[in-house]
Amino acid sequence: KLRGFRALTEEICIDREGMVEGGKESCTCHEREKDEQESLSLVIEGEGRMVEEIAKMIAEGRGQEAAQAITRAKQEGKVGSDWIVLEAELAVTEGRIEEARRLLAEGLEQDPEHSEFFVVLGETYSFENSNLAYLCFEQALLYCQKEEDEEMICAVMEEMRKRCGFRVRETSFLIVSYNDRELMKECVSAIRKSVRRGTYEIVVVDNRSTDGVQKWLRDQLDIRLIENGRNVGYPTGMNIAYRACRKENDIFMLNNDAVLTPNAYFWLRMALYAGREVGAVGPMSNEASGQTISPVPGTMEETFLLAKGINLPSENPCEEALSLTGFAVLIGAEAAKSVSMEKDIMDDRYSPAYFEDDDLSVRILYAGYRNRIVHNALVYHKGGSGFPEGNVKEEEEKVPAQAKMELLQKSRKQFVDKWGFDIWVYKGVWTDFADVIDKEQNAPIRILELDCGMGANLCYLQYRFPESVCAGIDRSPLAVGLGRRAADLRYGDCETFAFPWRKHSFDYIFAVDALGRAADKASFTGKLANYLKEGGFLVIHSDLLQDETIQNLLGKEGFVRTGKVGDLCNYRYR
Repeated sequence: KLRGFRALTEEICIDREGMVEGGKESCTCHEREKDEQESLSLVIEGEGRMVEEIAKMIAEGRGQEAAQAITRAKQEGKVGSDWIVLEAELAVTEGRIEEARRLLAEGLEQDPEHSEFFVVLGETYSFENSNLAYLCFEQALLYCQKEEDEEMICAVMEEMRKRCGFRVRETSFLIVSYNDRELMKECVSAIRKSVRRGTYEIVVVDNRSTDGVQKWLRDQLDIRLIENGRNVGYPTGMNIAYRACRKENDIFMLNNDAVLTPNAYFWLRMALYAGREVGAVGPMSNEASGQTISPVPGTMEETFLLAKGINLPSENPCEEALSLTGFAVLIGAEAAKSVSMEKDIMDDRYSPAYFEDDDLSVRILYAGYRNRIVHNALVYHKGGSGFPEGNVKEEEEKVPAQAKMELLQKSRKQFVDKWGFDIWVYKGVWTDFADVIDKEQNAPIRILELDCGMGANLCYLQYRFPESVCAGIDRSPLAVGLGRRAADLRYGDCETFAFPWRKHSFDYIFAVDALGRAADKASFTGKLANYLKEGGFLVIHSDLLQDETIQNLLGKEGFVRTGKVGDLCNYRYR
């Protein structure tokens, strides 16, 4: 109880000056200390009774009385975790679910290991998604300190396992090890702190490390260690780990230089079980292409500090993604089985490294699942570990940057040869797209992107503007087919394709380079004008400012240039 009553200690401090009479202390130091302890005990006992009484009001449906009592307590300066729990519990009983989650986010930022916060969070999901509710109760059990509470939570979880649609799995952590002994210790320690004992396994494949990490791994009773006679690279090492793990489990592929922050694993699982369509999820990080947090923390300590304000309940935590960076990827058991190739999860052609994560992400999309970036899960990543850069020969532990670039280009070519397109062209996000959009407008907006590729920009815009409706057109059937898992994409040449949408229905059309490439620029400009709302915006590349023909056509159609963001120019329609 003391954790919730820090503020009260200030109220009961005894004014020593008031205890002096006639220049003599009215009691001895021992008596004064005893009185202070008794006063504190009385306050705590009284506050505990008050909390229990309000909790009883809530349980009995006396919500108005409970609300009044909570208000009075707050006016008296009573603060702490117990009071947040009461407010959130009351909000749940009154159907104010989002308000309850907001309160719990405030509480978890102060105390991320408070068991009761997760109990109440589970209640908010009880009728929305029983799998998410179960995960919340399981997290509460991880932090629970009282045996009687553990029994209650376990009983609730047992009942939830009997519900139809229950599908929560345990997790197999798969790690490929190559040196970085101290980081490996941090990595494993964080797993143990993040996951309840008995609900996970750790499989480590060591690629003939040279810094003594193998000896430490051999001494760990909860790690299944496989030692390679040579460095086989990351994809092959991960396949060895996957063959050894329990296939009924979800799979968490984690780099040996990646460290889970408190509750990051929990929020990744919450994202994975948000819907059956989700195949894989990845966290934000200090070092991960396409998943880097801003501002970027420089050290592990800074990352953990930042995580306190990030690993929290969020109204909009997930962003659809075409590809997930492979340093930390949680894959559902069914999705893993769907994409595994003859018992392998990775394609060995990419060994020793690079593009194996892109390949896996595309296979997940191809199998009908979705990849998602989880913005309320932060994982520290050192980066650059796991194999000798660019070479797997034992005698060559380090290679120059040129060799690393050659390896990168080799794997890139192998990806293009396999899939028929260059994912580097498609997966990049142009963040200026979001900066173009007016942030002040409250109404939902409709966005169309021409030559959208696999829809990476649209996924980002959908995350930034959750109420928006995003659509795109591209000439690559493969890109559109894969991207449809994440966004509303149509296949066709945007100049000749008959738009299926209502005329004058879009707030923004991102034409960028499409207008410059059009064969009949006059006709195409008129077509775009027909699909913009009055007051809508056409966005093109700044290079087209030098094209007098296009500028004249835009003027004739009623477009007026209003601004420029980076290389993008805005034109308001009438």
